[in-house]
Amino acid sequence: FINLNHLPTVLKNIREKFPDFEEIKIDNKKIIKDGIPSTASCGVVIAHYKTPLSDVLNWVRRMEKEEAKKVDGKNSCAIAVLKHSGEIVKTIFKWKYCSDNKTTWTTDLMDNLIKMLSRDIISSNFITTLNREFLPLMEQDGSYKEGIIVEKELERLLKRSYEHSKKEDKEFEKLLMNLKAFYSPPITLRNFLSFLNIIRFIAREVHYAD
Repeated sequence: FINLNHLPTVLKNIREKFPDFEEIKIDNKKIIKDGIPSTASCGVVIAHYKTPLSDVLNWVRRMEKEEAKKVDGKNSCAIAVLKHSGEIVKTIFKWKYCSDNKTTWTTDLMDNLIKMLSRDIISSNFITTLNREFLPLMEQDGSYKEGIIVEKELERLLKRSYEHSKKEDKEFEKLLMNLKAFYSPPITLRNFLSFLNIIRFIAREVHYAD
């Protein structure tokens, strides 16, 4: 059970402390179990406090075993939001992605975006508009072939939603670069939009001290 304010940080800490078989040494030589580096699959469920605990536990097991573990190469995290209205939003992502020729934690991107939204540094309108524009265009598998168009529209909408100041321009450019890098195969557009929708949901619920 995790307070939403600390979800990205706790997830990152759990993954960092997960024992890596490839670091185990025997006679000063690294031993990798079955020749395959270890991975960690994680399931997370965000639910209303009145949701029956048995339902929540069933969903969290499902997110781990049926969602995160089915990703190629595994090493993924799957999050589901069970809204009180009955709507269910799911997203699956790798723990890290490549941005600017270096690996970046997805949980760091989550944490940064949640804080920027909750503190009104950027408006969530860009997420609303992306959903309205691209959801009707997607194929059944959740993909959309014109990825460059999505990126251009993401940049335009994010700039419009950002409270500009010279001091914070670098922060904006970093966020935009990371969102573009995160939205790359195997992340489909549907998965990307679900990720943003879950971030927006969390941002509405958290309370950070100034």
